[in-house]
Amino acid sequence: MSKKTRAPAPASVHADARYFNRELSWLAFNERVLEEALDTNNPLLERLKFIAIVSSNLDEFFMVRVGGLQILRDDPRDDREIVDPPPEKQLSEISRRAHAMVAAQYKCFLDELTPQLRDAGIHRLDVDDLTTNLYEHVETFFEHELCPVLSPLALNNTKEPPLLPGLAMHLAVRMNPVEGKKGARIAVVTLPRKLGRFITLPIEVGHNYVPVEDVVRLFIDRLFPGEIIQECVPFRITRNAGMSVREDPTSDLLAEMKSVLSKRKNSACVRLETSDEISKTLLAFLQKLVGVDDAHTYLTNGPLDLAAYFNFARMTGFDSLREKSWPPQPLPGARPKESMFDTIRRGDIVLYHPYQSFDPIVRLLEEAAEDPDVLAIKQILYRTSENSPVVKALARAANRDKHVTALVEVKARFDEARNIGWAEALEQTGVQIIYGLKRLKTHAKICIIVRREPGGIRRYVHFGTGNYNEITARLYTDVSFMTCQDDYGADATAFFNMITGYAQPMGFRRIEAAPLRTTSAHSGANRRRNTAAATGAKGPDHGQDEFAGGS
Repeated sequence: MSKKTRAPAPASVHADARYFNRELSWLAFNERVLEEALDTNNPLLERLKFIAIVSSNLDEFFMVRVGGLQILRDDPRDDREIVDPPPEKQLSEISRRAHAMVAAQYKCFLDELTPQLRDAGIHRLDVDDLTTNLYEHVETFFEHELCPVLSPLALNNTKEPPLLPGLAMHLAVRMNPVEGKKGARIAVVTLPRKLGRFITLPIEVGHNYVPVEDVVRLFIDRLFPGEIIQECVPFRITRNAGMSVREDPTSDLLAEMKSVLSKRKNSACVRLETSDEISKTLLAFLQKLVGVDDAHTYLTNGPLDLAAYFNFARMTGFDSLREKSWPPQPLPGARPKESMFDTIRRGDIVLYHPYQSFDPIVRLLEEAAEDPDVLAIKQILYRTSENSPVVKALARAANRDKHVTALVEVKARFDEARNIGWAEALEQTGVQIIYGLKRLKTHAKICIIVRREPGGIRRYVHFGTGNYNEITARLYTDVSFMTCQDDYGADATAFFNMITGYAQPMGFRRIEAAPLRTTSAHSGANRRRNTAAATGAKGPDHGQDEFAGGS
């Protein structure tokens, strides 16, 4: 970390000084991420990546943590938790700290990283400085790619504001008033996310680009023919995602989660971001439109949504600007063309990701889907990748008449919609889906494969601390354990049946399950030390991934 700047310890605003305030502690964590961007010892694109992560983290923080505090502030009858100090005081301190963090973030991005990126051949061009050829290029892009999908929306008043999507890029356009009427007319142009965030410009060496909003602003008069444009400014809003699922005994968990996802689309605004070039007139209008005050307004002197720059940290051709890659190591002792079933039978396997490859877990599932001797697959899924080979393997297994059951956690924060989508698609292939447990987040990572062999039925089991996501397995530190020992197979099956059938907890031989200690007393201390991650007990959902289980 940089020696020049260190994040202050999270302030304790509790009467009991033994405790840190949870929200300020999280901001202190994000300040440590920012320190990695400030650290000049880090390669340039690594610093840019940390700048992007800071923005992405703040997006979630405002949606969940600030949103939750605003719900508690506005509804004091909400007894989900005891809040000390009062939400209003916490929100005030959060605003102060967050504004300081954003200022430091943009200073680093504009004063340090942008000039260095330009020197390295990655250059954001100003639309006013485009050559004739480049101007024609972006003009053609606007006419053929952008203009057909843009829909200007007139704002006549703020009493019935339109439904503006959160975290999207919008342009606020202020025009001359209609003849005979007072007051400027204002419209909004929303930039669809599928358009991408940047437009790459043709260049022989290096990478030149312009943000999409700059191109739309350049040709904004073509969306409003005959009008005099006084002002066109980008802005972005963050909506409250702090509401949680109602989990009473009679509620339908899947239906309740779909209802929450719907409510998030038109929930209250918790943050307004816009350019510091905005006029006081237009700023006041936007603040009234989305219902925020100065404390929750963030004026920046650079491009909004720096999280989009994460893609630059991953683009090819600039390897010298990032840390040297450490490719994950293959499965130790693996024999050429040997099946994963044979490998596991030769001995238990422990893998330490990302230093060792996650491929063996994917291979195990893909082989199980094709193997005619596999009878059933049972799996608990918390998060997966967007185009998950694990989900595809489960679908193939079901199509081959294997009995496949998957517990899908629909309360996985910000992956709820994706999880519901692919889970419902799996149901169409014949996979039996269970949509989580009420009042618990099922955080166990377990896969059971039941196989008929000459010696009888054998269960192959994978326990993991990470998600069944082959992409994040290259980034996050986790452990995988694969075995076909009877004790682990019996425990995994009993655990799975307990949560899918709402059965009473029983004594396990080798594992433990939170929130209850359920290892059999006769199994001994040594066995109790062999534990696996299980379910995470929780109260209100505040967006943190609970981790629970044994050591």
